[in-house]
Amino acid sequence: MPFKNMVILAVIWCALVVPNAVFYFVNKDAKLKRKNHGWWMWGIGFVMIVSSLWLGRAQMNLLYFFVIIAINAAFSFYYTKAIVFCDTCGKTIFHIYPFQKTVNCSGCADKRQ
Repeated sequence: MPFKNMVILAVIWCALVVPNAVFYFVNKDAKLKRKNHGWWMWGIGFVMIVSSLWLGRAQMNLLYFFVIIAINAAFSFYYTKAIVFCDTCGKTIFHIYPFQKTVNCSGCADKRQ
């Protein structure tokens, strides 16, 4: 990938990181986060697929196309399931195992003791 395309991809990533950080770490409304979380994760995946395919169009072949889509779909699905929100304080909690049902919020546990 040419340096110019790498710079463009870095700018796209940075443009996605700032609103992502505000949405997940500054915002404390768990209901709003839950409502928009799936759309947000799949939207970021779509932007990354489109930008990767556009920037790599010179080397494009069918295998590259499917690998990019599969990787982005897998990450979008994983993060949709692995990120949950505390009902009490709205904190964003990351699970290593995405189908874990329990939510242990360290911030709320400290306040309850």
